[in-house]
Amino acid sequence: MQDGRGREADRHCRRTFGDPIAHAANREIRIRTTLGGYALRLTRDDLPAGATPRTLPALNRVLYVLAGDLTVATGGKEARLAEHSASFAGGAITPAVGPRGATVLRYELVREGAAPDAAGTLLLEHPIELAAESAVSDALRSRRLRLRAAWRCRTATRAAAFAA
Repeated sequence: MQDGRGREADRHCRRTFGDPIAHAANREIRIRTTLGGYALRLTRDDLPAGATPRTLPALNRVLYVLAGDLTVATGGKEARLAEHSASFAGGAITPAVGPRGATVLRYELVREGAAPDAAGTLLLEHPIELAAESAVSDALRSRRLRLRAAWRCRTATRAAAFAA
């Protein structure tokens, strides 16, 4: 049970750091800051054996090989993808088809309204909102600091209650 000093220290913590429920609601508002203007696009590429490799522009994308095999060159490195395997690439890539050809699904994050690639078959395009990275990191950093300070204050409150 807290005595007068413990209750006063607890009131001081609440005045200084506020109500934890209000902080949680405030954090939710900040995290929901979003960036619009993007779309997730799914394209199917049916590449015959011996197809000439072409460089795809720099985008965030995942390549999934449905059938055949593929070699993906990006930034001086090469990765071989067998059937039913995937690879992420964040820059320009040059996919080369294996001897059996390949059927590839390309998941790409593009600017909304960007022209689709004429070489593949567009299967799906859906607008999405991305969380603003700085808003998320600011909210998390702020929450960490508040929790640290509240923990110190809570520890001091308990110490005051036991010292009495």
